[in-house]
Amino acid sequence: MQDVYLEAKRKKKKYYAIILAMLFGFLMLTLLTVLLDYLLPFSTIILFPFFILPYFIAMQMMLIQIDVQEFNNKTFYRLFRIGLSPLIKMSFGTLINVLLAILIYYLVNQVSIIVFVLLPQNSGLITQLIESMEIEGITFKEMYDIFYGFIQNSESWKQMIFISTSIAYGAGFMFFIYRMLHNSLYALCKTSASLPSGRNKPVFKEVFKKYSRYYYKTYYKHEWYKVALVPIFYAGGVLLAYYLNLQVLTLVIAPSLALVAVTLLLPNLLLYQEKTYVMMFHELSKKNYTNMQKVYTDLKGQANLNKEQEKALDEFMKQLENATKEKREENKENKNSDE
Repeated sequence: MQDVYLEAKRKKKKYYAIILAMLFGFLMLTLLTVLLDYLLPFSTIILFPFFILPYFIAMQMMLIQIDVQEFNNKTFYRLFRIGLSPLIKMSFGTLINVLLAILIYYLVNQVSIIVFVLLPQNSGLITQLIESMEIEGITFKEMYDIFYGFIQNSESWKQMIFISTSIAYGAGFMFFIYRMLHNSLYALCKTSASLPSGRNKPVFKEVFKKYSRYYYKTYYKHEWYKVALVPIFYAGGVLLAYYLNLQVLTLVIAPSLALVAVTLLLPNLLLYQEKTYVMMFHELSKKNYTNMQKVYTDLKGQANLNKEQEKALDEFMKQLENATKEKREENKENKNSDE
């Protein structure tokens, strides 16, 4: 994997200007999304799947084709349209990652509040809050008004909510980014090697298992400081918003700085994933073809197919075999051109 990483760095040096142009566009798009989501809540629901993720996929595909395909607006936006395909986007597991990020936000937020409440210096605040709510005959609305007013008039509670919200949002935000980047190698292999769909990613998992340990070890060995910049930049954004008295803009400033850090680690990561895919392609395609052969052999043996249907299945298998060979040759050409 060390050689794969060095190949990725050589390719980055060769196409540095093109990669920089794509990354600049990605950064501007993500920063605009963060800002719009603040001005128009939940706008990310539209912008992420229809703009950010397809743009990211287009970058991945462009890096694979950059040796044999001229980089220009026409080529890139053709790949962008491919990135709009639901089948390709599903490889990233966006929905499940969003749900997990929300769960993490909720859990971390609750833990942060509990830790704050249990601190000895806050025992007096809790006592005051409980006493104010023990008024006889109080309604739920009155209790809520007392609670809200208590928080508004207590600087300690304001700080506690600010800190807990910032920590929880940061944890969920960075988990989502990690999961999406983690799944991007599988998405690349699934799209480029035409892997079958499946919740358990059987073909990819079986092949990647042989490389995973060295894949992660090599990447984090060289890129650990860039990975560390993501939470550092986020924390810096929180502190910046606090000391500039811009707490209402915390969830704009902090994620924006974190996205700058993410952009810094993307070039080597994407190229490392691309070279890893090229290295694994032969095994991926061989395993995929073997599995497809088994599926269609079982289908022919169990289903009552007429001659035309059997002929169609045989032709499909031949097309799959030819496509696999063509893709293998294409990968060899890309590797040779890099060298």
